[in-house]
Amino acid sequence: MLYQEYKKKMMKLVRILEIIRNLRVLIISVVATICVLTGAFLITKGMVYSTSLENGMLEYGEGLEFSANAVFGKVKYEYRYKDPTTKKWGEWSEAPTDQIGEHSVRAVGQNIFSKNRYSKEFNYVITKRNLIVEVSEEKITYGETPTLKADRLAFEDTIWCDEYEYLDKSQSSTEIEPKESAIVIKNSQGVDVTGSYNITHKDADMIFFEKRPITITIDSDIKNYDGTELKAEGFEITTGNLAFKDFIKVSEYPSQTDVGTTVNDPSPIFVIANEAGLDVTSNYEITLVTGEITVEKRG
Repeated sequence: MLYQEYKKKMMKLVRILEIIRNLRVLIISVVATICVLTGAFLITKGMVYSTSLENGMLEYGEGLEFSANAVFGKVKYEYRYKDPTTKKWGEWSEAPTDQIGEHSVRAVGQNIFSKNRYSKEFNYVITKRNLIVEVSEEKITYGETPTLKADRLAFEDTIWCDEYEYLDKSQSSTEIEPKESAIVIKNSQGVDVTGSYNITHKDADMIFFEKRPITITIDSDIKNYDGTELKAEGFEITTGNLAFKDFIKVSEYPSQTDVGTTVNDPSPIFVIANEAGLDVTSNYEITLVTGEITVEKRG
């Protein structure tokens, strides 16, 4: 009985060996294929391919269109910038910059040992963005600073200008242009990016002035009669303030010599002038608080 069982097992083993012998070519082929595929995986994992740069000349604010793939893995991108002064390339970084000038980009994959594999480098250039600016307002209070608008600002950049050139500020309306050197553009982080734009202002804008409200309080004075005239030559701006470098000119104040009181009102003979000496009184809405000059009887 033991012999019969032994014989059965041996016959089974012989049949298995016969099957293996008949399929040896197929088995060898499968094993070889597995080895080849494993070797190919080890060799090619992380290899970068299908790199593509759509446009090598960008205007500030345009997005870089660069793509690549990596075998059996993900791909990331690295960038560097060429210093325009030293003409030397900076360090590679995963964060691109928007600085004007030459840039380089490459794709990065990783092999099975987490070692980087790089694509070839692609160079591209960022140029200045053309920008046309104009004054936003058609009407402002005389002396207030207008604002600028531009329809081609990139990203979340903001623009302002705190100095303008006026053709004639003595008029109720005049041509106005922003002073180019006073225009400032900053990005969302507060960094000055004015140099990333070619700024132009085609034509002078027309601005209309609304009157600027101020209150002027004239001085008062009092004295006992002594035969000489009394004047109170002074004033104070008690509400508001003068615009630009304007100033008040008073050529004459009323006087009082005899006993009595005179209203100290120089309004018929005072003007507000600008730094060029031109009369700009009409651009102010003036509330005048007059004073009094009083000569009393001697005690």
